[in-house]
Amino acid sequence: MNLEQRIVFIKENLLDKGGYTIAAKECLGIIEHALRQLLLRHLAVLPSAVQQRIQQEAQKTAKGSRASGIEDFTMGQLLGLIRTCDFINEWGKVTGRDLINIRMINLDSLSDIRNPLIHNGAEADSSQAFFLFSCVRLLLENFGIESLEGGAEALPDLATLPVLDNPYQGLAAFQEENAQFFCGRSAEIADLQQLVSDRAFVAVLGNSGSGKSSLVFAGLVPALKQAGGWLVMACRPLDQPLYQLAVALMDGLYQSEVNEVARLAEAKALAKSFAAQDLTLDMVIQRIASKYRGRVLLVLDQFEELYTLNDAKTQQQFLALLLPFLAQQAAALTVTVLVTLRADFLGAALADAAFAAWFDGYRNKMLGNLNAAGLQDAVTVPAQKLGVGFESGLPERIVRDVGTESGSLPLLQFALHQLWGLRQGQQLTHANYEALGTVTAALANYAEVVYGRFSAEGQAQCRYVLVQLVRPGLGTADTRRVVAWSRFSLAQQTVLQQLAGARLVVLGRDVESGQEMVEVVHEALIYGWVRLREWMAADREFRLWQEGLWRYLADGVLLSGTPLSVAESFLAERSDFLAESERDFIVRSVAERDRALAEQARQRRVWATFVMAFFVVAVGLSGVAWWFWGESVEKAEEAKRHETESQKNLAQSKENLTTSIRNQSLMLY
Repeated sequence: MNLEQRIVFIKENLLDKGGYTIAAKECLGIIEHALRQLLLRHLAVLPSAVQQRIQQEAQKTAKGSRASGIEDFTMGQLLGLIRTCDFINEWGKVTGRDLINIRMINLDSLSDIRNPLIHNGAEADSSQAFFLFSCVRLLLENFGIESLEGGAEALPDLATLPVLDNPYQGLAAFQEENAQFFCGRSAEIADLQQLVSDRAFVAVLGNSGSGKSSLVFAGLVPALKQAGGWLVMACRPLDQPLYQLAVALMDGLYQSEVNEVARLAEAKALAKSFAAQDLTLDMVIQRIASKYRGRVLLVLDQFEELYTLNDAKTQQQFLALLLPFLAQQAAALTVTVLVTLRADFLGAALADAAFAAWFDGYRNKMLGNLNAAGLQDAVTVPAQKLGVGFESGLPERIVRDVGTESGSLPLLQFALHQLWGLRQGQQLTHANYEALGTVTAALANYAEVVYGRFSAEGQAQCRYVLVQLVRPGLGTADTRRVVAWSRFSLAQQTVLQQLAGARLVVLGRDVESGQEMVEVVHEALIYGWVRLREWMAADREFRLWQEGLWRYLADGVLLSGTPLSVAESFLAERSDFLAESERDFIVRSVAERDRALAEQARQRRVWATFVMAFFVVAVGLSGVAWWFWGESVEKAEEAKRHETESQKNLAQSKENLTTSIRNQSLMLY
């Protein structure tokens, strides 16, 4: 078995089946050999000064130990040498590569895991095993499988190891293939089966973590198929509800193998026809029902996503397709629509009066907490089916720890999933349960361990990606978001790969675009991990603003006014928390505002110039007018003086004439 085959075997036959201790030891053997080979084989390509420093450190390390050189060093010695000489970065400089995904890892964690396992006989939990496996993959991806091949033959043969199954699902919902391990809900399954047989619409309502999806897919669906005569189609709304519905309907329209590309193309065309109202839901499903000649169940799982991931227009568009179909099915009863909905989003559903009419007491299945008997079955029966028992009193202790707190089922399943990996032989023990931190603390402890295995740089990126995967609630609890993988940087994608390896996030693919998507594995992580809750509390204002920013981005409307001022503030304070597309959008908005302000300033300058010119002209004209007025006044005064003098002269002439006449008269006498 070569190294590549061995790695596949470790993943499929050990990790996926709960053999964490064996998997961890095998990974440690590969890693130790890999580190040794990296130092020996790649030393010659490094600069001479670095080579000399490594050799000097190797000599220091060998002194006082049983090792004579790198060939005999333990993992701790190898890691110390690599860290002291900054080997990873030096090798990256020579090869022109930025080994950012290696930088994200806290390599000291390797020794922390190895020593108890190898020297003290400790058991490995799932977080340790998956972390070690991810380190193996990183070494292969960055340094090449040829470089590490030589150590594979030194490892023991794994072919005779037993195949191990873990009957507990952790944070994942139970699916149809897990039905034999879905226990404690027999009465609810029977009730729900009767409801879907008698109703055109059924709503399964419950708090987050109450097991709604598991009840439907691991309880109801197997029961319907066992009874016979049912075709089941299912989807989640996500952020494209019409398209997701169209993809689900393809399974009914084509019940044989069809080219995947052709199927996706037809789903896209069907979604467009729904949006344009060229086709109704009744037209499509009746065709499916006629081909199948039986009852049809259409499951709309996690229906709250219609409200959390879509705008009001999309919500109304989807309901406009669904409601007429329900009205027709009320009498026909060939098709039943079943929705699973978080109880805190019932108000959003009831806001539409026509849709609210379907949520009466006869169509709802209210899903509460498991009772004590149901919890006991959920704890004990799955293990018993595989021949594994519990130490006396442990099941009762676990049931007491679960208590009556809402949303505790995912935490229970997670603790049991972890406990299974720590079992000793065919028994689950109190000691191992206490090591996990019991039901209430197991998830938080596990998440803390995973977080602690990142470097300081990796922890900063871990906070960023997890906060981005949570949608802050307004009057409701926070929910998970499905985000495109391409939105994250290379460093952030590296962290996400580690979180996916630890099963804290889930990777998937959008069926329409083909884009890889990522989401938190379960909302129990959001409310069950204190550190994540604290991050959300600290970043809530920013995340609420960011949600609004995405609406502007989607509409293509640049920011202005107060929204732009707030965006500039967050750009200055939280630039590292913004994606490149978001930063670019804010920068373009600022540029447009500055352009508009510059244009306004230019127009003001033009207007000011015009006013000034007008004023100058006006002043000039007024000066001319004043001069003419002054001239006219002066001429008028001069004319008046002339007139006065003329009058004086005339009066003097009259007086002289009168005197002359009088004198002449006297002379005559």
